[in-house]
Amino acid sequence: MKNSLTPTMRVENPFATGYKIGTRQLIRFLPALVPTTVLFLALLITGCATSTVSSRKQERAEAYAALSREHKLAVDMGRVAFGMNTNAVYFAWGKPSIVEVNGAAQTWLYYGSEQRHHKSPTIRTATGALAAQTASIDETGISYPHHVIQARITFEDGVVKEWMRRDRKSLEEDYLEHHH
Repeated sequence: MKNSLTPTMRVENPFATGYKIGTRQLIRFLPALVPTTVLFLALLITGCATSTVSSRKQERAEAYAALSREHKLAVDMGRVAFGMNTNAVYFAWGKPSIVEVNGAAQTWLYYGSEQRHHKSPTIRTATGALAAQTASIDETGISYPHHVIQARITFEDGVVKEWMRRDRKSLEEDYLEHHH
């Protein structure tokens, strides 16, 4: 005898038809999705990126206004020049990774990273019935980030006395020079 209180339920696989409909809808929606996704990712990256020259100038508008014409021009191009004060360097390059203080001298260090590659050979030998075959040597490698000083600025009494900035080409040349 059938229990009248328990209704008979028919359970279908929710993915059987929904997946096909979803895929067709996605394929029709894809041409509009790609540009939107690219725009979203660009906004996300720029929103999360470090501050820009213009945002740093807005942050300290009075200090920017007090700079000389030459230093404003250098800052606007993202450059450092001798004689700049710490505000001008902050506008041009942003916040340093580390500040070292030694009396009246300050050194600002800007760290960056570069990809390094490590390669190593793996010798594979045959065993058993294949032992008569020669061994093979495979080269495997991994890439890893290596932190380097990208720039160093020395201030004396709050004014740039010396600075150094490494460009990408010199980093690669330095790597090749020291690892081959």
